[in-house]
Order: sequence, then C-alpha cells, then structure tokens
Amino acid sequence: MSSMGYRSTTVKGLKQLKAPEEDGTEQDLEDFLTSLTDKVIIRWADGGDVGYVLGENAEPKMKEPDPLTAAEEVDARKVKVYDRLMDKYKDRKDAFRANTVAMFQLIMSNMTTTMQNKIKSTDGHLAASKNKDLVWLMSTIDDIVSGYEEGIAPAELALDDAIEQIFKMRQKGSESNEAFVKTMLQAIKDYERRGGPFLWTPAKEKEPKTTVEAAKSKFFAASATGTTVMTKEQEDDVRRIKKKMIKDCSIAMSILKRTNKERFGDLMKELSNNYLKKPNGTHRTDFLKASLEF
Repeated sequence: MSSMGYRSTTVKGLKQLKAPEEDGTEQDLEDFLTSLTDKVIIRWADGGDVGYVLGENAEPKMKEPDPLTAAEEVDARKVKVYDRLMDKYKDRKDAFRANTVAMFQLIMSNMTTTMQNKIKSTDGHLAASKNKDLVWLMSTIDDIVSGYEEGIAPAELALDDAIEQIFKMRQKGSESNEAFVKTMLQAIKDYERRGGPFLWTPAKEKEPKTTVEAAKSKFFAASATGTTVMTKEQEDDVRRIKKKMIKDCSIAMSILKRTNKERFGDLMKELSNNYLKKPNGTHRTDFLKASLEF
C-alpha cells in the first residue's frame, strides 16, 4: 500500500473508475465518490474540505481571521485569541493542500487505463497534474462520464442535452425519494457547470440587491454609534445567502414537479395553490421543506 504520510493512496475494495466506452456510468462515479467519502475522507484530518471538492467541484471558502485593530493589538487577551485563530486557519489550509494532493493521486491511480488516457488528453492536464488541481480533475471526470468532453462535443449541444435530461426526468413509482432527489441534483449540477445557475433570470437579481440594502439599513441603525456600516465581505455574505435561498427554492419546485403524481400529487396542488395566493409569501420555505422531507 502506498501512502503520503497517514493519507493512503490506495483503498481496499474500491472499484476502478471506468470510461463510458467501458460501460462506466454516472452511477458508477457516484458510488466511487461515496466509497472515497466512507472509507477515506472521514479518516483524514480536515477531510471535510476535500470532500467538498468532490461534491461541488470547487474549493471551500476558508475565511482568514480579520486583522486586529490598533486598539486590539495592545490587548494581550485578544492577541492570544487572534494567534490561536490564525494557527487554526493555517493548519486547515495546510491540511487541505496535503489532502488534495493525496486525493488527486488516489483517484488517478484507481481508474482504468482508458479513463486515465482520456484525462491525460484533455486540455490543461499537464498544469493540473503538476499542481495536483483536484477541482480540474473532478470537473474533467464529470464531463467525461456525463458524455461531454471539451473539444469533442459542441458546448451548445452538451448544454441542450443537460436541459433535456432535466426536463424529461420523472420519478418512477418504485424509485425512492432519496434516489430521485440525488439524481435530480446531479442533473442540475451537470447543467450548471455549462449553463450557469439553474432557472436563474435577470429579474431574480433584484431580490438579493433589495435584501442587501435592507440589511445595510438595519446594521447601520443597530450600530452603537449609528455610523458603523457593513463591510463589503458582510454584504457579499448576505447576497450569497439570499441567492442560495432563491436557488434552493427553484430546485425544490423543479424536483417536486417531477415527483410521482400518485404519491405527491396532492402535495404539489396544495403548494401551487399557496403560491398563487401568496406569490411573495412563505411558499419558498414550503417548497424547500417539502422537497427535503418527502
């Protein structure tokens, strides 16, 4: 067994990842990633961060502690707290880098030669391999397994295929809720990597802006002196959270629309009626809650 420190680069019982030409499927990829999560990531220090990359094809945000003000720098207690927070931040960054390097090698060593060759022939491989760019690797694997490879299939056709896959999707009578939601979320993820946020329209941009302005006013009014304003980072957090709420609502409604009518027809009618009665009310929470619980 090879390893990098305590991070194993081989996993007992892990099935090799296959290319579509070898009958490799998206379900196989999902099972592959589940095995990595269950058998590897939970044993690694700060493994959750590299697990985020496997699930989202993006690096997790790691907020560096805010620097101390001049007044705080003379407070020994606050300096001690700051130093402790900074040490934790640096340790997390170091662990993330070590984990991504190990995971990159682990994944590349647990796939068929055909799959390896397809990855190595993809633009950007040399730089990604040198830097152990796990985000690039996961995005490339997703493209290959889902049938979209840069430079082989037209981007417009791949986007159209992703839309069609979502539109045609329906929950089968015997399909579990968990399995259907997982399949839908994967299809939406495939679409978003090519076409941007799912069901996002220019009109939806207004709501986050309005929310930020309202938050700024409340923050200003609640400040001790009545003059403190929100930082850009705080504004970005409010905007991001609001956008996620809107996006979650869209995804929830899309999932519920495609659930089995015999099992959830009454629920969908009730939620639709609530929406018509209160289009700006609490229907978003209802849709999201229902999609997560059904």
